[in-house]
Amino acid sequence: MKKNWLTAISLAIPALRVFRVIRLIRLLRGLRGIRLVRVVSSVNRGMKSLGATMQRRAFR
Repeated sequence: MKKNWLTAISLAIPALRVFRVIRLIRLLRGLRGIRLVRVVSSVNRGMKSLGATMQRRAFR
């Protein structure tokens, strides 16, 4: 290893890229979860608005 340190570094760099890809995949999963929360909250607001409108118009 002491004589071939450049080779060791050149072999280690691609291995470290795998960890970067894994981190990117985790980040994308987190973003997907945030998107799901936004959709659910938007649907919830819409349902509340629809319920209020129906109640005002006496559709119980």
